[in-house]
Amino acid sequence: PVYGKNRRVIGVAGIHRLVDGLRDTPHWYGRFSKVIDHIHKHYSEALDLDTLAAQAHVSLSQLERRFLQLLGTSPGEYVLRVRISAGRELLETTDRTIADIALTVGFYDHSHFTRTFRRLMSCSPKQYREHHRQQVTQGHARPKGNA
Repeated sequence: PVYGKNRRVIGVAGIHRLVDGLRDTPHWYGRFSKVIDHIHKHYSEALDLDTLAAQAHVSLSQLERRFLQLLGTSPGEYVLRVRISAGRELLETTDRTIADIALTVGFYDHSHFTRTFRRLMSCSPKQYREHHRQQVTQGHARPKGNA
């Protein structure tokens, strides 16, 4: 989150690393990109790290090392970030309940979603939704429509 002078969240900023731009891309990159793609397509499902490692034909410890190398985070944390990103999008574009959004993006209950959202975004899902709506009504953000 980005904070204004009054210490309130005024926006969201992130960092994106282009994996394609890495020098000396290791030979295992192709298999690894399939794992990342699988996470993005199936983030709402239960994702077993051993299965992801097997999909990349590496051990679990190798998968964890390679995630840290390329993305600066663990596979489990990456999955959480993908889920929170999807939840953030639903908070912006729908009127669905937070509990429904939590289940939709792969959390078992809304309290785990809320705790994780707060840790990663520095505000609750409700606060995020309210702030986003306020920005839209003030013309500072584009409305994305209701789904």
